[in-house]
Amino acid sequence: MSAIGGVFHRSGETPSTQIPRRLAEALRSLGPDSVRYEYSTRVGMMLGHFNTGCEEDETAQPKVCRDGLIITFDGWLDNTDDLRSAIDTNALVACGDASPIELVSEVYRRWGVEGFRRLVGNFALALWDPHQGRLVLATDSLGFRPLYYHVTDEQVVWSSRARALAETLDLELKPEPDFIAAFLANSITDRGPFVGIESLPGGHVLVADHHGVQRHRYWNFDPSHEIRYSSDQQYEEHFAELFEQAVACRLRGGGPIFSELSGGVDSSSIVCLADELMRTGRVPERPLHTISYVFDQATTADERPYIREIEKATRVTPHHFREEDHPILSKRPPAGWGPDLPTNQISYLARYDRVSELMQSHGSRILLSGLGGDQCVFAEDLDVPLELADLWVEGKPTHMLRAAYRWARSRQRPLLQTLWQGAVVPLRPAGWRTRSRQRPIGDWLKPDFLDRTDFRDRTLGPGDDLGFRLRSRGFQYSVLRQTMRVFALQKCVSQGHFEVRYPYLDRRLLEFTLAIPIDQHLRPHETRSVVRRALKGRMPQSVLERRTKAGPTEAFQRALVRERQWVGSLFEDSLLEGIGVIDGAAFRSALGRARHGLVSQPAQMHRTVSLELWLRSMSSSTALSRPQTEPSSTPETANRSDHRRLTRGA
Repeated sequence: MSAIGGVFHRSGETPSTQIPRRLAEALRSLGPDSVRYEYSTRVGMMLGHFNTGCEEDETAQPKVCRDGLIITFDGWLDNTDDLRSAIDTNALVACGDASPIELVSEVYRRWGVEGFRRLVGNFALALWDPHQGRLVLATDSLGFRPLYYHVTDEQVVWSSRARALAETLDLELKPEPDFIAAFLANSITDRGPFVGIESLPGGHVLVADHHGVQRHRYWNFDPSHEIRYSSDQQYEEHFAELFEQAVACRLRGGGPIFSELSGGVDSSSIVCLADELMRTGRVPERPLHTISYVFDQATTADERPYIREIEKATRVTPHHFREEDHPILSKRPPAGWGPDLPTNQISYLARYDRVSELMQSHGSRILLSGLGGDQCVFAEDLDVPLELADLWVEGKPTHMLRAAYRWARSRQRPLLQTLWQGAVVPLRPAGWRTRSRQRPIGDWLKPDFLDRTDFRDRTLGPGDDLGFRLRSRGFQYSVLRQTMRVFALQKCVSQGHFEVRYPYLDRRLLEFTLAIPIDQHLRPHETRSVVRRALKGRMPQSVLERRTKAGPTEAFQRALVRERQWVGSLFEDSLLEGIGVIDGAAFRSALGRARHGLVSQPAQMHRTVSLELWLRSMSSSTALSRPQTEPSSTPETANRSDHRRLTRGA
């Protein structure tokens, strides 16, 4: 991930050179290799380059095209061959440059901003069109590359990082209440993390000119798109083809490749396919390293038996990170470091800083991750067999009864109960379904905060806003939307930088898995059905057929006990309490119970601790520091002053 930013003067003034340069300074950790600027009438752009060795890295940016268009493009395209086919040969000859960035420019010339739906990949871009006098900002279909902007009557300023944008414009870092609620509810929001900083969601474009600023969606999943084959084999072959493409695209670049390996089906399949693609010559051979997080004390989180199976079956260089060597909550966020977003990974800062250090020592800048696999292919069995509701909607009552019998027998439940849960409950009105899905929340969250942010509804997930015909597809779409929440996609490191790539979140793969019948995903006694069938013989069967899945819950609970004094001290004078989010006494009481192994709502407790750490990183930043005109103060009084200012701001 490189860094882009710039300023557009809506009134026609000559752009200031200071804003792009200040953005470059604030974004230097994302673009350490080089920085370039380009200025024209009304617009100034910058790009801080982070070289991963992809084809897009070979084009100097910001790029001034032959017709005066100026473009900065952070990311890559997966479908350059398709784009070259869609653009006639004469146009490509006239370009004199068929690079991915020139292809993007040509797509815009031919089809305007709506042509961006043709772009498949991970990117954020800024484009200045001098002929129409307008600025265009866009993010890829799913929103992998964040892009933030600030609009006034005079200008539009944008940046790859929200904090960098706020600091460049000397805006007070006031946390956005909607973003805080979304983080604690583990849901999604289109708002930026700070008041006054807007986020451009995935699949959206923003167009600004002297008439105004407009934002609209240019791409979304097609709810009418359904794939129906006559045999399981056809589904398996189609999935295998798309998954190979997804992995191969993310192996592009220079230097060694690192990949997380948990021993689960998702990360293991990525490692096995990457090794196979390089071994068979379908992609260039490069060193492949794996990173596995292992636990000696938290036995329920340890996956080493499965990890070793993958290491034996491939030619990887393995690296095991013991939790005891890089303990959760052991590394305090360093002074002057301000993460852009709240994330649970702040608790794992010691681990991820070590990952960054290891990758730098090997000259690697690419890390593959299995995140998204669970949501892409129904990794968990559903308590409600949605296949029955789908068959009823499709007008297949006989098939529904047969499927209900299979589900009832596999779950050892009465047939009528299975029919009720699978065919009736999912088709009830939305309000009934909402009440039945209410989830417990931390009892330390203040009731007025829950009410004013509609928190309970947020915990239900983002829902189906496209109106899918089949209930299973609407549910899967909702889960996929939740997966794309920005605070889950970015690794949290305080030193160095690396690019994380997610093969299971490839747009083409998601469109396929969302379009096939649910019985290709879930069958009695079998989750991930199409994955297990498609990858049979291509990875160890013991891993492919596993039905269990470990998680870090026990390790985090142990960390709370180990670090209880430090964590407790954070909530003696809690910033979250100061802005009316939590009851500090209730949270400290929950911490006390955790000492005895009685952890209520561990996921909510984890998010609360992470959010407190994030708020404290803001209170010590330059944007919230005491003005120089005020008398000097001791560190203790300065911290209290920052606390009061943050409280008033939120």
